[in-house]
Amino acid sequence: MKCRNIWQKIDFILEKILSWYVIVAEIAAIAIMLLSVVDVVGSKFFNQGIPSAIELVEQLNVPLVFGAIAFVAIERGHIRIDSLDAAWSTSVKYLLKIFSRIVEMAVCGFLSWRSLILVQDMIEKFARSTGSIMFPLLPFGLSVLIGFILLTVAAILGIGREIMVKQGGKIE
Repeated sequence: MKCRNIWQKIDFILEKILSWYVIVAEIAAIAIMLLSVVDVVGSKFFNQGIPSAIELVEQLNVPLVFGAIAFVAIERGHIRIDSLDAAWSTSVKYLLKIFSRIVEMAVCGFLSWRSLILVQDMIEKFARSTGSIMFPLLPFGLSVLIGFILLTVAAILGIGREIMVKQGGKIE
């Protein structure tokens, strides 16, 4: 792919990263389904469920959720209130889009920073789950950190995209 400007390059790189992150989210979804089925079948038919299955499912939701949120943000999917949108002028809509992207960038940037602190704490304390297996929580903390970083970059990319569209340029 030939990238003509910096926004296209960032968009291209982010989509490549996200394609791998979405695969991780899909694997987490499959693991949740398999783990739940095997746990229920084992506990109902053989009186032997999977130890810490609930904790594993809880932790597997982290990459699933953050992979999906980052993917939706990059693919420009969002929830809009169309009844309010119709009442505003084009200039007001543009300003609100930019404002919402700036707020999104600030919130996700802050949460990225806090997630980094959480991951550092997990590394120092070698954090483990409280269930019977006591598996390490670091991979799940890293998943949260990566998700928030991707969301922050998506917000920055969204601001650039809005500015490019306003100036008559195309980012696709």
